[in-house]
Amino acid sequence: MAMRKVISMSCPICGGRAFDTDTLPDVEITVAAKCPNCGRFVDVPLTEGSVLRKPPTNVNRKRALSHAEGKREKRIRKDP
Repeated sequence: MAMRKVISMSCPICGGRAFDTDTLPDVEITVAAKCPNCGRFVDVPLTEGSVLRKPPTNVNRKRALSHAEGKREKRIRKDP
């Protein structure tokens, strides 16, 4: 069984993931759905502009590592 590519669509209000689809159609279609993040009913057009933009995973990793490093430095400074 072939794996389908999942395309996450973003909420136009909060910017979070509203729902997933596997294709972007050639015709203009708007989906009315309740956003699981903000709880509002939104109209999301199935276009390239509504695709959820995720930062590269290495950016999140660098941010997490720098945050952990800062916590470790604070802990070291507190101990005489």
